[in-house]
Amino acid sequence: MDGLAYFRETAAAYFSNISFNWKEIRVRGLRSSSAEFGRQCGPCAGGFHYRDSALLSSTTCRNRVILWRYYDLRLELLEVSLDTSLAYNALRLDMSDAGPLVPEVCIQELGQNHVAVMFATATTVHRLVLPHPEAVLKDPAMLSVGEGVQPSILAFASWEGGVAEPSMVAIFPSTVLPIPVTSCGAWAPEARPTTFALASPQGAIYVVQLPWNNAPPIRFELRETSFAKKIWSYVPSIRSTGFVEECPVSVTVHSFAGETVVMVLCRDLKLRLWSCQQKECLMVHNIMEHVSMATEEKLSDKEVNCLVLKKAPGGIATSLRFGIHLLTTSRSQILMLQLLLVQNKLILNHLAEFSGPANYTLVDFQPTNCEVWSVWTESTGAADNLVLHAVYEGDHSCSWQRVPLLPDPSPDVLVPPYKELMEAYLDEIFKPGEGFTALAIFKALELMGGPLPKGTQSWDDLKREAILRIQEEVVRSATSNELRSDEYRNLQLTCWDKFYSHCLQYHKEITRPLGVFQDPFTGTVCLIKKDCFSFAVAEDSIGSLIAVWKDMAPLSELVQDEDLANDLSLFLECVRLLGQELDASTLDSFLEDLNQPTAEAGVLAKELTEAATSGKIQSSDVFLLTLKDKLHHVSDLEAVLEYLSKALDVTCNEREATSDEAPPGPGVQLAVSQLLGGLSATLILTSCLVETSHSRLLLCRDILILLSFIVHQKMVLCANLQEYVSSRKANVSTFTDLVHNYHTLHWMLTRGVIQAPNSAFEFSLKQLASLEISGVPISYHRLSASSSSMLGELYLMTEGGTELRTSLLKQRLFSPDTSLHPSWLRTLPLMLSLALRQLWPSSSSVKMCEFMLSNCQYLHMQEYCTRLEHTHAASHPTSRMFLLGQCLVSTGELSKAFSCFIRASVCLTEPFLQSIIGGTGGAGEEEEAMRMGGAAEEEARDDPLMLYYVKVMKLFEQVSAPDMVIKVAMEAAKLGDRDCPSTAVVWSTLFKYHLELGQYSAAYEAMVNNPDPSRRKDCLQRFVVVLTEQKALKELCQFPYAGLEDEVERVMENRARSVDLAKHNYYDLLYCFYTSRGNYRKAASVMYEHGVRLGREVPRPTSLQKQANCLVIAMAALSLTDKRYAWIVRPAKLDQQGQGGRDQPESSETHPKRRREEKRSKQPVEVLTLADLEKEYLLVKAKLNILQREPSMSTQLCSPFVSAGEVVSLLVQAGFFDMAIQVSQGFKLPLTHVFEALTARCVYLSHSIATFRKGNSDATTWDWLGLNNTSDITYARETTLADQAWALLKKYLEIHDPHHNYQLQKCVAKKLLLLGHPLVAQGDSDNALITALPQWLVDNYKRTNPAELLRLFITFDLLEPATAVAMEYIDAVLVDGRAAFFGVKHTLHAINPPVWLPHNTFDVLLQALQDSQSRSPTLYGAFESKLKDYFEKVETVSETMRMPSSHGLVRSESGHEPAMDYI
Repeated sequence: MDGLAYFRETAAAYFSNISFNWKEIRVRGLRSSSAEFGRQCGPCAGGFHYRDSALLSSTTCRNRVILWRYYDLRLELLEVSLDTSLAYNALRLDMSDAGPLVPEVCIQELGQNHVAVMFATATTVHRLVLPHPEAVLKDPAMLSVGEGVQPSILAFASWEGGVAEPSMVAIFPSTVLPIPVTSCGAWAPEARPTTFALASPQGAIYVVQLPWNNAPPIRFELRETSFAKKIWSYVPSIRSTGFVEECPVSVTVHSFAGETVVMVLCRDLKLRLWSCQQKECLMVHNIMEHVSMATEEKLSDKEVNCLVLKKAPGGIATSLRFGIHLLTTSRSQILMLQLLLVQNKLILNHLAEFSGPANYTLVDFQPTNCEVWSVWTESTGAADNLVLHAVYEGDHSCSWQRVPLLPDPSPDVLVPPYKELMEAYLDEIFKPGEGFTALAIFKALELMGGPLPKGTQSWDDLKREAILRIQEEVVRSATSNELRSDEYRNLQLTCWDKFYSHCLQYHKEITRPLGVFQDPFTGTVCLIKKDCFSFAVAEDSIGSLIAVWKDMAPLSELVQDEDLANDLSLFLECVRLLGQELDASTLDSFLEDLNQPTAEAGVLAKELTEAATSGKIQSSDVFLLTLKDKLHHVSDLEAVLEYLSKALDVTCNEREATSDEAPPGPGVQLAVSQLLGGLSATLILTSCLVETSHSRLLLCRDILILLSFIVHQKMVLCANLQEYVSSRKANVSTFTDLVHNYHTLHWMLTRGVIQAPNSAFEFSLKQLASLEISGVPISYHRLSASSSSMLGELYLMTEGGTELRTSLLKQRLFSPDTSLHPSWLRTLPLMLSLALRQLWPSSSSVKMCEFMLSNCQYLHMQEYCTRLEHTHAASHPTSRMFLLGQCLVSTGELSKAFSCFIRASVCLTEPFLQSIIGGTGGAGEEEEAMRMGGAAEEEARDDPLMLYYVKVMKLFEQVSAPDMVIKVAMEAAKLGDRDCPSTAVVWSTLFKYHLELGQYSAAYEAMVNNPDPSRRKDCLQRFVVVLTEQKALKELCQFPYAGLEDEVERVMENRARSVDLAKHNYYDLLYCFYTSRGNYRKAASVMYEHGVRLGREVPRPTSLQKQANCLVIAMAALSLTDKRYAWIVRPAKLDQQGQGGRDQPESSETHPKRRREEKRSKQPVEVLTLADLEKEYLLVKAKLNILQREPSMSTQLCSPFVSAGEVVSLLVQAGFFDMAIQVSQGFKLPLTHVFEALTARCVYLSHSIATFRKGNSDATTWDWLGLNNTSDITYARETTLADQAWALLKKYLEIHDPHHNYQLQKCVAKKLLLLGHPLVAQGDSDNALITALPQWLVDNYKRTNPAELLRLFITFDLLEPATAVAMEYIDAVLVDGRAAFFGVKHTLHAINPPVWLPHNTFDVLLQALQDSQSRSPTLYGAFESKLKDYFEKVETVSETMRMPSSHGLVRSESGHEPAMDYI
């Protein structure tokens, strides 16, 4: 920007902001009455800047100021940093006890360690020492105060050790220092006492010095050195009335040439310099010498109303610039002077002179070394304020430049027909960035209905309270309980208008300026008002052009080409004329109509021109002639329009860094990354963007209307008509696009931030994470006043600000070898230009859409994208369409989102969509597909459109919209590229959501069409699981599974073997699947496996019943199989664990099928036939029978490790002898245990019957008989239960003993003998045989093995039965009639074969009888006699057999006598 800089006010921040946590300190002093205080000091304000505020490397002091304001006996200090946020940066000093403040608060740095705040009251002077920001940064304890945020130095202010410390305050009574004090100045050298200079209206200048070593303060008065003046100065009565013309009016203190100098401006218009060390006056100078000659006149002290002296900051030891404000009855004037020390001589030079505006009173002014800023207010009392700025250099000075201030809200509220009355007023009052302040609304609400409830601070609380109080006001104002609709509306309008007027009045009052402050190093200008502070920023080239155009000044300073400047002036004058001719409402309606989504700026301009020319303008011939005359004087209209279009188009003339430019160093990059990153700087940038976009929008609108008017009036301004027509169309189109862009930009920047819950932010995070978009930051930053924050402000506070500073760094403004910070006048306009490029709607960036999406500003984003659709120059339409679809997904408008995604799929070449497609990790998908498909030699290439559809499907999956996912997947499936790796993803997704919706046929089709075997396998497994859980077995079994049958079987088997049988049962599904396909052998196998697993994994009684059912089903299925294949296999290790109850499994050599199966299998297996299953079933059935009788034995019986022998034992114990025998025979177990137990039962039952007869028996002792089959036993007489038990035992022996070589009767006999079975008499005579065994057992024993019976009796010492059996046995051999009873086939006869007798046993018996003759004396003799008879018979037969054969004798077949001994 060439020439003079133009400024405008922007970005108001309020002291009453709830984010400022004010720290309050009560300043105490010498109590005095209000009369002693004298004239109350009015509100005033100022500021302070650090010495290193312009150093790029100073991250602590850069762009950091302290603002202060004083009103109502309160001094408030606020530290503001444009680069960062500060914690505890607000300090309020209550001075109600110390008295009013003497105007001017001095703040000064004391090296790199402290900052001193110096001020005075009527009775005290104070020095508040705070730590320097550099000292805070170096002290970890101080940094911790901010709790993660850099603390302000004001956070360390305190009454103890600060304001009240003896070395920091000096209190003096009125006898020492007459009051009131009218002016004060202070200076704090680093190593010397702090000096306060106080001016009294009596003409005295008092100096108070505060040492640093806790020494008492030093007080003295500066007096004239003449003897007469000294004498009169000691006389109070004369002192109070004399020397009024030398009365000091304004005083300041500065260090000049190594001495502390007090500069005093007196009522006699003379400037006096006093040395505090020498205590004498160094110079007296008449300031009237510097007043211009044209206005010079003799002034008396009575004509001077105000004199103000202010020094310019940044002075050196030999040079100091300062300004003097001179207010007389006729004029107001500001003089800029310079004090120089040349050769030990003080010289005062005149620099510049500025006259104040008429009818305005100076509020404050701030001189610097080259500028003057001043604030004025209207003298008549109207709330009209004025800020003027002037630049002076040497002897040359320019005139004032008016700085446009922030406009007040409109005094009238326009209520559109489509809005409710309350909505229109609320929108206007609470408009973000442009509405009223919170304090103004707060005061207006109190005026309407009294004090507000405690805690009413937030924006939403104020809005709620406003609605409530207006409703109450309407009720109070109503004259009747019944009102017509128009009466009620008028009453509402009155109440709302009253409230709005209150807000407007308070707003004007609290925005009244109190002071101005400028940092001379950075150029930062701050206007301090009653409740807010704002900044004055420099205009860019277009802003300066608009400012000059509005002031009707020549454009030669802005445009170097003189001809172009003249043409531009004429053209802009035509724009002004047309704007003046048209009504303001007409021009405002143009912007209102442009808010419609389908509105076209060119069409609206044409309609507006036609409507205007048919009315007022048609009759204004003077206007038309003037306009034509000025346009015809434009020599090159095309050049003017081209200049304006390029200047207004922010995308033109972008500066790119060249390759030969050195990149900035790391230190510069770090410093720039924090530049202007604070809340205040963000507010400035946002406000500048809003005002810039609005002013440019108005200019583009007026130019477009003028061009349309030229077309409508058919003003041919070119010699070539065809050239004119073509250029006219191009120009109209260019400015139409500019209007749309600036209108959209202004709309976007001024939208209020919509508050979203944390869940919405989390959903947005998941949504963007599903896209795997790199470089899209997710922002959770929420401004403190978020309800009233603008969207543009939030954007610049987050990722927008980061990108803006990155772009600023690329401009190469910051040299690596320098640390000087560019001027505020240069950096801020450049950042503003970069921000405009960054946010330009038709630019190549979609960052704003991404930002709104990530921050849940869904409604704003939808309208933003809708506006961009009608901008012809808008680029990247498909990217915005994709983001709009994502936004609609978040708001639940899924059908609209699907349409947007389909529209966005037309063109995927835009960078944003390319980044989305490239971030899918497609390479990993391809590698997986190649690995699974075995295509490692030829790399598959993915289709971008397919990848795009995959991303869209993920978005819909985030919101659980299966119908939308299916629609997107169907669109992707239409591509039909089976070689694309993402095709498998599409078919898998299609399968997944068809299955979720219960569309099994469609899910099956999607599964079989999936080209990826691994995914098809996963889908098949999921298909089986879901249909099984939904009990859809019929549907599951009816699908053909062409080519997938083996896989289906494997999936089902794996699933069945992997799940918990207690919760899921997939074996029934497998059984149904196999039986439906006629595979009964596999059906039997799975049911058998189910039963085995039930026994092992679910040891419960119910599982035992299920196991029995499984075995029954398995046997039934196996019986339907061809006998050649009626077998199944199981792992042999099951037998090793005792599974199935097989104690000793059969060898596989016994069955040829087993041998073949083991050869084919790597793992040892066992082949099971139908007989094996029947045995398994028999064992399970036995367990169930036991459980039915003995439920307490469930734990033992349900154990998977119980053997068949253990089950037999339990069966015997429970009384199931029939089943015990079956199990024993089935598993080839010995029956001895069963018969022994049954024998014991019979004996016990016999005893129980005897007991029962005595009345002491329990029925449970014989109920086991009913568990066995006794129906086929016949009885010859009436029997007892014991008889039935013995009959059952007899039956078992008759059936099973012949198959066991009659060993069972031996075990029965032994058991009876061991149990001591009662002796039973055999026979009726007195000599009857007494035996320990039942007669039927003895008879059976005699017939089958009498020798063994004889040995049993001998073993158990039953000599009498043994003797009887032996003798009967001998008789049976000797006598033919008795042989059948002992199973003897032939008796002892010469013609019969030889017979055998157990002679050894007889010998043992004989010896036993001999030994026990005392017990049975007759038995021995009888048995011995019987043996003699037998031996005699044997000898006789033997002799007979020795006879010759002719005698007819027959020898034995062996040729010798049979052996008679017993082994």
